[in-house]
Amino acid sequence: MACTCRNQASRAISIQTVLWTLALITLFMALLYGYNNDPFQHELELRNAYPDIYHLTEVNVNPIIFEATDIDNNSLGFISIVQAQGYGGPVTVATFIDYEGTIESVRIINHKEDFPFLIRIENADFYKFFVNQNVVEVLNPNYQIDGVTGATISANAIARAALQGSYGIGDRMLSLEVSMPNSEWRIQPTEWMFIALYLIVILCILKKYTKPRFLILLASMILLGFYLNGAITISNFVTISLGYIPSFMDRLIWWLVVVGTALLTIILGKNIYCAWLCPFAGLQELLAKIGGGGIRISANVKKYADPIKYLLTWLALILALATSNPAIAGYEPFAAIFGFQAIGVQWLILFIIIFISMFIVRPWCQFFCPVGVVLTTFSKIRLSLSKQIRRLPAWEDRSKQETL
Repeated sequence: MACTCRNQASRAISIQTVLWTLALITLFMALLYGYNNDPFQHELELRNAYPDIYHLTEVNVNPIIFEATDIDNNSLGFISIVQAQGYGGPVTVATFIDYEGTIESVRIINHKEDFPFLIRIENADFYKFFVNQNVVEVLNPNYQIDGVTGATISANAIARAALQGSYGIGDRMLSLEVSMPNSEWRIQPTEWMFIALYLIVILCILKKYTKPRFLILLASMILLGFYLNGAITISNFVTISLGYIPSFMDRLIWWLVVVGTALLTIILGKNIYCAWLCPFAGLQELLAKIGGGGIRISANVKKYADPIKYLLTWLALILALATSNPAIAGYEPFAAIFGFQAIGVQWLILFIIIFISMFIVRPWCQFFCPVGVVLTTFSKIRLSLSKQIRRLPAWEDRSKQETL
């Protein structure tokens, strides 16, 4: 009997190992496919964005600048192409400036950004800060460019690219006396608040003090969720895999939340984000308290339903890596609830999860969340490596000596 149980356990472990191996191999193949099938042709993209231009001649490499002419070979001006890191991935911006130094247009010609952010920027008439403005005026350190609420990171990326392109054309093509405006870097109050939240969580874990956990989740729901709209998504991990990593100086909060959480999960061997800091988890627990959360899911149902979130995570990662587009992976309803921006299916998912959360505790976390899958995998890998290290002869000899 005992032998039969061991054989079944061994068979289960081997099947699980095969599935994990196949999943990793297919993800790696998708990553390679995405790298080899994501060509970006500057001239072709410009012609699609500016169909009235007849001829383009590349006149500068860094930044990339084209001179544009019409069908009669009359020069129209210069177009710069600059890439900056947005929220979900890089945004490539073309800035068209005439010979008088007037900015004719600022257009996104290629991007890996979340569409809701770009729509919000368009609706906010953000490009008015550049179009029909003189390069010298726009590059003046005192020139004010307002952000876009709910799409701050994306708007800042577009502004940064447009300013760099304007500087390149103004300085190298038009010989104007211009300089690139420098912004003073400092840790923002929200970043200090999140650092404090991190430290409180670590202290509670080390002291094994769990009573403040729900209050910390609510604090994160307000700060990281509704105020920053910065909940970790599966797209963040795709962004790292594809090398679309933002500057530490420009996006400290991203480094704190995404990279900091991943490192702490690996170091501690515990998924502290889902348990203590996830704003959507806080919202679900709050709804469960309101609705009673009385329906308990049996262990048998959990056993058969658990693979759902692993399959969804794998599918999301495959699509995002194969297309080199992090935004495709984001099926979570976080942007819908915290940023009030989403595509149709995300609104539907949100309403369903909100309703179910009043009767079942954290249904999204239990059955659908890809972030939980990734972070739990990190913690399992760390614990597995620790066990393997402890089994090494040198480690066992050291343990025996310490015992003696």
